[in-house]
Amino acid sequence: MNGNFLYSSRVDGEVLRRLHSAGIQTALVDLRSFRVRNYWRQPQLMIRDGWQIDPEINTKREHPRSWILGDPRQTGQKLVFDRNLGRIKLTSYSRGLAQEVVLDLNTDQILANRMTQ
Repeated sequence: MNGNFLYSSRVDGEVLRRLHSAGIQTALVDLRSFRVRNYWRQPQLMIRDGWQIDPEINTKREHPRSWILGDPRQTGQKLVFDRNLGRIKLTSYSRGLAQEVVLDLNTDQILANRMTQ
């Protein structure tokens, strides 16, 4: 619970449908999933599922680490691990529709779930 709001950890159905129709079958559905927790512990597992290190991030910096699934400019997901704050941010986007979900691993609370068009 965050103030008077209870945020969902799930990706919106319409966003997920667009990701799947673009061929991104390994898109994350829920930020609290076992798979996300495994990615946090062992980021190398992400490569097996088609994730790549974000080419726009300076890879010499250790934190935060950003990963991209799909096309970074059109349809896909971006997952950012901020190990200093203990937070994970998932941004799902497709043709003008975007959703950002932020999970605080220290409290297991969803801090934000925003949709934009």
